[in-house]
Amino acid sequence: MSIESKQIFCGVPNTARGEASHIFADPTGETDRISYASGRSAVVVSCGDRENVRVFTDHTGNVTAFRFAPKGLIASGDEGGTIRVWNPGNMKQ
Repeated sequence: MSIESKQIFCGVPNTARGEASHIFADPTGETDRISYASGRSAVVVSCGDRENVRVFTDHTGNVTAFRFAPKGLIASGDEGGTIRVWNPGNMKQ
């Protein structure tokens, strides 16, 4: 018996009562991607193709900052002060 992945369902954005949820669009306007933090993960989702999802999970603390960076990279930071820069194309740091 084998298991086949058909879809990825990512977590919802972090929320706190009385505070805004931070969701960011690709500032270049070249893609329809949005990004947000979800617990210890950073998520990038295509608005036009919901199967085009990237979930970055290497943080050890809750992700508190997440932005599109120059040259198509993505930067994320966690509550412990760790900052990671990701390439969403190959999921490498």
